Amino acid sequence: MTMHYSKLPETFYDFGKSRQWQAKWISPPDCEQKAVRFLFRKELWISSADKTKIFISAGKSYELYINGTYVHTGVPPSQPHWKYYDDIDLSRYLINGKNCIGVIVSAIGEPCGLLIELEKPDGIIIAQTDNSWRVCSQNGWCIVPNYNVESNLRQEIFDARKHPQGWFDPGFDDSNWPETVVRENSTRNSNSTPWYRLLPRDIPLLCENEFFPVKVVALEEGQEVLSRGRTETLSVRLSAAGRPIQFSNADKVQSLCSSKPEAEFCCSTEHLKNRSFDGIWCPSVVLDFGKVLTGVIEIELNGLAGAIMELGYVERLLNGHFNNALEVPYADQYILRDGKQVFRCAIWKSFRYVKLRFLQCFQPLTITNIRAIQASCLHEPVGFFKSGDEKLNKIFDISLNTIKLCSRDYFMDSPWREKCQWSGDVSAVILGSVYACFGDTSMPGKFLRQAAVNQCPHGLLNNLSNFFVEPDSEKKNNLNRSIPDYSLWWLIALWEHYMYSGQEAYLNECYPVVTQIILWHFNFLDETGFICGLPGWIFIDHVFNCKAEELAVYNAIFYGALGSAEKIAKYKNDEWMQKKIGILRQAIKNNYHDRYYNKRKGVYIDGYDQEKQVDSVSEHTNMAAIFFGLCPEDIARDIVHKFYTSKSLEFLEAEPFFTAVVIKAIAACGCMNIAIEIIQERWGKRMVDAGMTSTTEEWNATGSWRGDNNSYIGIYRSLSHAWSACPAEFLIKALAGIEIIEAGCKKVRVKPTVTLFDYKVVYPTPSGNIQVLCCSGKTSVSVVGTMQIV
Repeated sequence: MTMHYSKLPETFYDFGKSRQWQAKWISPPDCEQKAVRFLFRKELWISSADKTKIFISAGKSYELYINGTYVHTGVPPSQPHWKYYDDIDLSRYLINGKNCIGVIVSAIGEPCGLLIELEKPDGIIIAQTDNSWRVCSQNGWCIVPNYNVESNLRQEIFDARKHPQGWFDPGFDDSNWPETVVRENSTRNSNSTPWYRLLPRDIPLLCENEFFPVKVVALEEGQEVLSRGRTETLSVRLSAAGRPIQFSNADKVQSLCSSKPEAEFCCSTEHLKNRSFDGIWCPSVVLDFGKVLTGVIEIELNGLAGAIMELGYVERLLNGHFNNALEVPYADQYILRDGKQVFRCAIWKSFRYVKLRFLQCFQPLTITNIRAIQASCLHEPVGFFKSGDEKLNKIFDISLNTIKLCSRDYFMDSPWREKCQWSGDVSAVILGSVYACFGDTSMPGKFLRQAAVNQCPHGLLNNLSNFFVEPDSEKKNNLNRSIPDYSLWWLIALWEHYMYSGQEAYLNECYPVVTQIILWHFNFLDETGFICGLPGWIFIDHVFNCKAEELAVYNAIFYGALGSAEKIAKYKNDEWMQKKIGILRQAIKNNYHDRYYNKRKGVYIDGYDQEKQVDSVSEHTNMAAIFFGLCPEDIARDIVHKFYTSKSLEFLEAEPFFTAVVIKAIAACGCMNIAIEIIQERWGKRMVDAGMTSTTEEWNATGSWRGDNNSYIGIYRSLSHAWSACPAEFLIKALAGIEIIEAGCKKVRVKPTVTLFDYKVVYPTPSGNIQVLCCSGKTSVSVVGTMQIV
């Protein structure tokens, strides 16, 4: 008897139906060996290569080559239970006839696995991963021993002499390579693989851009000396001081900054001629790429086998000199084979300056090309800001550059240090800037979902959502992995994403996460509706050090998050949650001013400890009260006057992250001129005037006011930190006075600010672009699209 079943409609799948795989996950026969990169290959005959697609995923990541040509790197970083797969058109890479698929799989922090299907336009699978594929460990590549930890993956060594040349070309002899091991029922049985849930890539493929050195900042030589006792790091000798070239050789070095370099390097050879000569002198050169970049270095060179090229990477020079031994010691070592070759580092890094040092190089080594390759899922910006104030233009430029630096195939706080997708950094600053500058909704949507599925059992979100977290960790139930205020910023961002994009699917899927965050906070309410005695790491920002058990600023953020949660509950027709939140918001609104306002000082104090007001006053608390609508309008203007005009009161100044709230609060008071002055002073004088090409983590690049009792400590701060890039959004959206009234930007209120300088801004939306001009004190608004302007 034939059974007939009805199928779910395609509209059932909010984010698209996941693929039904015929292929199996495959792995090397020995996954426990120390190599963390494996080479997979498969040759096949294709009669018609046109419109052939590859569907591919890997644990942890892959580099795809077709017939020896590099194609793409993926998949977006995630935890194994939320694994992505990519869909790539191979028409431009495949040929009619014999082809070779070559894949390098990096298994750092995850088991090694590869999943591939090649599909024709008619849906026929012409190749898939099975035990006919061959694999070997990439013996020529390793991580410097003490950096074999994912969060500290800084240094790699590649010995080209051990690397199988032409392994990804058709005709390569792989007969001595072992066959792969198939994980039985591996796309359906969660017991055989950690990647039991596969999702289609929901963001654009990475787009690569080339950058070349713009300046040679140092040419030196130094003696080749082993760093005995510290052999675990390449950064020690790379950071050693050098002297002018005397015994080694470095010719045509300036050509490294040209389109066709022909620089030549050679170590000293006097020791080969004269045994009494002391030491081997090695040339080195430091190159400036002009601005901070995130990416990989690719170098074409020609030399003899056994010669060594070491590369060091830094965002800044220390006292004018290269030094990467203090913190984040990015470095590579490449050992040459004979002849022409190309080195491309495997691990992308953040840098502006690159040092090349040559060792055991006793015959000339020639560099014929050097470039940095930066990849991002955010392509060209469509948002726009330009003004008659050149300082503001530069502030916008470094902010925009930082957003792109921190948006690879996931958002990150900084590419220099952790490379981590911190939920608060992204929610509070990055997303708004992505909307304003790129008009993109796919990357923000991916982040919101990815953060939601990393919710901890207690109800808050995991701080990080882009890398593997051991599921049986002893810490999975405690608060060490959660910053409570970061969960609140995510909740606020979820509603803002809906209002900007109009995409309902995110609210529907993430609503259970919203309720759990709110219900967790209900456990810490006092009888007047305030959060008190909250456990865990209350962050606010780096310098906020008030440890009171009841924090006014946290309660203001909570009030704002409750407002977003109430709107989402209304959308979901959850009357119970609406009622609970409505009662609580009204209680906070009624009590906040009386509770935290200090009449003698005329400002809000930071909180209470043992039912006594603390003495500290911060920008954080006062601007949060204004921003979230808890401060009466007349008092708000008076506080702004005290803080920034009369300057009659001492207060704790916010760092860049929370200054995003500060400038929005000031603008909301009708004091846009003061907000602009703050941007000009803090981002202009402290970043632009200091020569920054991207925004710094704190106001100071090599120091912080977050030592004990807010003392100043010398410490490297990231020079590419996206939580500091809020002017990228503010100088477009706030200056144009844009307020989204109806989801999807179908109805928008526009109230441009008249300024002393002329400006032009373009704010992109899903319903079209809004252009605002201010010229000679007059403003005009024009729209290309379907939105209604009110």
